[in-house]
Amino acid sequence: MKEIKENKHLKTRFSKLKRDTLIYLAGFIDGDGSLLAQIVHRKDYKHEFQIRISVCFYQHKKRAWFLRWVGKQLGYGTLSKRQSSTWVWTIVEDNAVKDLILEILPFLRMKRKLGHLILNIIDSKKRVETKADLLKVMKLVDETANHTDSKNRVWTSLAAENYWDTGEKPISSRSSKKSANSNSL
Repeated sequence: MKEIKENKHLKTRFSKLKRDTLIYLAGFIDGDGSLLAQIVHRKDYKHEFQIRISVCFYQHKKRAWFLRWVGKQLGYGTLSKRQSSTWVWTIVEDNAVKDLILEILPFLRMKRKLGHLILNIIDSKKRVETKADLLKVMKLVDETANHTDSKNRVWTSLAAENYWDTGEKPISSRSSKKSANSNSL
């Protein structure tokens, strides 16, 4: 994996943030946040797949006000309800994600390697022209699972390759759980 050099003089959309805010956001990401890379099936895309990159900050609904503070600091992203009691502030656009990771990378502890890998994925996405190119990026996305507690991945590089070859979609863990539960009744 290519290590991204930490450039203290690089200007990003988040360069205006104070050092203590960047340290705090990095700690938040290490604890109650996520750096995500996902393979998403999209028929409207050239090779029928999108690599979606995002940064997420999670909080219980009682502390949704805090996510609004995060959003105010960043000036970018959206707040949404995720589950019955969880809210999330999400940044999805690749350049915004890259800018934020570049700013917080020196302060990340648990997710520093993941941060480098996400930056590598963002840069690799720009060079995708063929299915083979996309497959290489998908394999990098697969590597992110080694750095997360990912449980519900349906689309992997292997599943996408099988789909291209056979047209068969993978069975999601949710649908297989539903069918297992209905069979046990």
